[in-house]
Amino acid sequence: MIQKLSYSFVKPFDLGKAKKRFSRVSIRFKILAGFAIIMLVVSLLTSFLFFKTNKKLALDFAKSEIQDMSKMIAESSGYGLKNLNFENVRRIINWAKKDPKLIYLGIFSEDDEVFAELNRNQITIDIKKYLNTKEPFLSKELLFSSSPIEIFDPVLGKQIYYGQALVGLSLKHIDQKIAQAQLNSFYIALFISITGILMAKYIANKFLKPVVNLSAIAHDVATEKNYEFRATKLYDDELGHLVDHFNNMLAQMQIQSIAMQKTNENLEKRVKERTLDLQKSTEEAEKANQAKSEFLSRMSHELRTPMNAILGFAQLLEKDQKYPLANYQKENIDMILTAGNHLLELINEVLDLSRIEANNCNLSIQPINITDLISETCSIAKPLATERMISFKIDELPQEKCFVLADKTRLKQVLINLFSNAIKFNRVAGSVEVKSFQRGGNRTRIEVQDTGAGISRDKLDNVFKPFDRLDADKKGIEGTGIGLAFSKRLIEMMNGTIGLDSVVGQGTCFYIELPLASVNKEKSEPLTPQLTNQEYKEIIYFDSVSENVEQLKKLLSDRLNWKVSSAKDVSTGIEFAHRSTPDLILIDVNVLDATGLPAFKEFCQTPEIQKVPIISFTSEAMASIIEKALGMRFYSCIVKPINLNQIAKQIESALE
Repeated sequence: MIQKLSYSFVKPFDLGKAKKRFSRVSIRFKILAGFAIIMLVVSLLTSFLFFKTNKKLALDFAKSEIQDMSKMIAESSGYGLKNLNFENVRRIINWAKKDPKLIYLGIFSEDDEVFAELNRNQITIDIKKYLNTKEPFLSKELLFSSSPIEIFDPVLGKQIYYGQALVGLSLKHIDQKIAQAQLNSFYIALFISITGILMAKYIANKFLKPVVNLSAIAHDVATEKNYEFRATKLYDDELGHLVDHFNNMLAQMQIQSIAMQKTNENLEKRVKERTLDLQKSTEEAEKANQAKSEFLSRMSHELRTPMNAILGFAQLLEKDQKYPLANYQKENIDMILTAGNHLLELINEVLDLSRIEANNCNLSIQPINITDLISETCSIAKPLATERMISFKIDELPQEKCFVLADKTRLKQVLINLFSNAIKFNRVAGSVEVKSFQRGGNRTRIEVQDTGAGISRDKLDNVFKPFDRLDADKKGIEGTGIGLAFSKRLIEMMNGTIGLDSVVGQGTCFYIELPLASVNKEKSEPLTPQLTNQEYKEIIYFDSVSENVEQLKKLLSDRLNWKVSSAKDVSTGIEFAHRSTPDLILIDVNVLDATGLPAFKEFCQTPEIQKVPIISFTSEAMASIIEKALGMRFYSCIVKPINLNQIAKQIESALE
């Protein structure tokens, strides 16, 4: 099929744009245009009526003239027609020839036969159809009139009919009169239009001059912001009163402007003073925040360092195969580890919550595969559920890979907290269901549903308050009361939302909503450094705390092919490393002080050390410290207190 293309070169008329343009035109032009249009219409109507009147008068005059002429000819030709006197009729014909308007003259007998005829233009129209007409008949070319030829017979005493006289009159003189009438009507219309425009111009100049002056003054005031201008009063009428009111308004505005200028000057002065006060307050707040951060860092170090020794040596005692403990001693060690881990959990949550409140918690927001993260986190929570006889299942996950924008470590921490709460606050032989699905607005929702006792409405507002455990202490359920408050603030920092729906006696459903992320392909896994094959593995441990060194050496003492050397500072460790290139470096970040950090960075840049994996230990759980450590090409970073099984696996993985 061939489609015909049509192009229109005439733009359609846009009434809206025309109105908008007309609204911008000046009042003077609108008045002139309005008067011009009105006068033009009036002049056209007047000229049209004048023309029609003159045309009717001309036709009426022509009809009257031809009727009189036909009657006169009928009366004059009656004697000749009665007596068949052609001489009489010829005189009438000769007389008719002298009148140029007379185009046709016919004298007909009583049987409508031509007795005498004058046909000046040899017209070929049917003449007989115009006979016996009472009124003048207007054809295309001529105006015809017929009059009967009658003579009074005194013998009979009545008028006797002998024939008809038909006269055809030319309309050229009438057309000339009509043309003259048209010309006169045009002159009249032109005169009325010009007169109207001149009157409109006079009215516009006379009465709009104050309005124009007022508009100009208003424009100057608006552009220059100068209220000293005044409009000139020309008339003492309504426009004059308008000028008076306008000038009074300018006077009031001038007074207000002066007062506002003084107010602004005072305000600027106060703003400067407040700005200086705010700068001082900001500096003091920054100092206080920095002091708080330093205090948290110091507290983290001071609390974690002894906890590291307590938990570490307790684990060594528990795993000591050479000198095994008695059963009651193992029970005591278990109590120490349980209490220590609980205390460690409390320390971690309190410090994490304090860091968030101090705006000192940095997140690494990136696309996270939510399906993999939920599966990984559920595998951690399932042993606890099995221990408490709770059915733990994943009810629904996205079929395709779904990525959200979040911090992987912190989101995993929040999910573990929700899963553990769903298990701890559940009933015996209850269930936990986890599902994830996409919602409108490019967000993903994660729901954790339990079959616990539920939460009453009057306690819902206290769920996310720190240290408020909702009477969990009375029920013997372990915990700190910080986890949900910490989780809520973490989720909000990830631009997400967290909430819950609960029915008493049926259970509680906690939900998280996070923004979706579009990812083309998954990130590649980091490459594991390759080690050279030796008969034994050389390990150098940088740590200034002798208890930590002793603890690690005891942990690795049963590995015959691992040789551990320790250094209390960076310079000593670097000397050991230069003597024999190590297979692995362990370092506590606390030894990286102002002098040790540059030296250690330079040491890591040497070609023989660049291939050596480095594992760092820190008693500080701040994400910024961990990121700082990982930015130095660390193989991994382990937060103290150290889990001996975890560090053993990390070392084995690094040395493979």
